[in-house]
Amino acid sequence: MDWSKAKNVLIIAFIITNIFLIYNIQKDVFNKEALSENNANKVKEVVDILEKRNIKVEATVPVEMAELPLLEVEYIIYDTEEMEQLFFEYNSSESYINEQLSFSSNNKVLHYERNLEGMSSSITNEKQARQEAERFLENYGFMGSDVIYWNSSVTDEKYEILFKQKYKGRILEHSYMICTVSEFGVISFERMWLRPLEFGNIKMEIFPAAKGLLKFMDEYGGYTEAVITNISLVYWLDLSKNDFTDLENIESGTAIPAWRIELKNGETSFIPAFSNY
Repeated sequence: MDWSKAKNVLIIAFIITNIFLIYNIQKDVFNKEALSENNANKVKEVVDILEKRNIKVEATVPVEMAELPLLEVEYIIYDTEEMEQLFFEYNSSESYINEQLSFSSNNKVLHYERNLEGMSSSITNEKQARQEAERFLENYGFMGSDVIYWNSSVTDEKYEILFKQKYKGRILEHSYMICTVSEFGVISFERMWLRPLEFGNIKMEIFPAAKGLLKFMDEYGGYTEAVITNISLVYWLDLSKNDFTDLENIESGTAIPAWRIELKNGETSFIPAFSNY
């Protein structure tokens, strides 16, 4: 055997293989860059169309492409005695006035209120109110890894601190916790929380946020001015698709990927993020 000739053949084969690999890697990179640029151009076109329909976009429009499965979920049903033990025994050493615990929507929504007037005042700004709300959640065992701070608002010198639920990096709708904080501390608390069960076996291609904006425009109509302040991909429990008109009787259902579109006036719309829904 001519080892010199064989060695040359192997070297040439390695060179050809490397050239082929480099070509394909660069091709994929350029394709992704072209796709990203195309998405960005499409977003600009869509934003211009919306503005002509009296809808202004002040949010960053995602250009992510994803494939996601459906998600089976169920609501946490609160046990009355267990919650009474949690709140009243924990507070047995405190002198709260008119401390009340109640439930609604077939025990899916927990309400807790207390009067803190006369206690020392220490909360003077939104940052302190958020810290107090997070401390409250930690004290009662509600501050888990699935909790994310969402926003704050002020009404009559009271702060409403809103927390949402996340799962595998996505927000779950409809699920929330609200702490109302006065200068004395947390005076009311409301919680409705989901329990994720399992993902579906099939992943579906999610259409771009730009298409979600166009679908929103068709639904909105554009008769009055609207300002979009946030758009994000979430898991949404569509009550109408689960044959429920409200949250009163629903216990479980299928959460779907959806584009969450929030307006400056506080209104929120959900656009299913895949075709043929």
